Amino acid sequence: MKKVGLLGGGFDPIHISHIDIANLALEALHLDEIHLIPTGISGQKQSFYASKIERLDMLRLAINDSKNNKIKINEIEIKKDEISYTIETIKKIPENNIYTLILGSDQLNNFSSWNKWQDILDIVNIAIAPRYNHPILIPEIVLEKLNQNKKSITIIPLKPSNISSTYIRKCIKTSINASNLLNHKVLKYIIENNLYK
Repeated sequence: MKKVGLLGGGFDPIHISHIDIANLALEALHLDEIHLIPTGISGQKQSFYASKIERLDMLRLAINDSKNNKIKINEIEIKKDEISYTIETIKKIPENNIYTLILGSDQLNNFSSWNKWQDILDIVNIAIAPRYNHPILIPEIVLEKLNQNKKSITIIPLKPSNISSTYIRKCIKTSINASNLLNHKVLKYIIENNLYK
């Protein structure tokens, strides 16, 4: 039985904070591995700027270059041609592991509006990655459900970063240097494929 972290996102593009969160979560939560799960079609958000293939390519470049073989890509959502809900994803992954769902503090604030959020907390533990300008506020109903299920909530010891995919796309569009925010191979891929212009 493995301890596995689940970190979903658009990864449009993947940036250094995503890798920092993955590495810190592995250490702080004593995980055997962490799965980055790129969203295919989101129920929470508008469409993506890069294609599914481009986002997967960038993920592979960043993860391969991180040289951490505990960071994996799980393509379960990005392969779908319909909206992906977290509960459906969790129900389709192998049952014989202990899972921790990693959320940004911005996601935590509206977690109780997610599709079947109570069912999610029947299955997984929760870990919170602090986000810049998003204080960690755990809704009371979420805490009650976690306690009822004897599930844990852990805060990843991470200095909140103001790096976001949105900001990086703006930098690239306006020709601002983003080389300190992205893996160099990812940035090269973005330039070569004329993404986010």
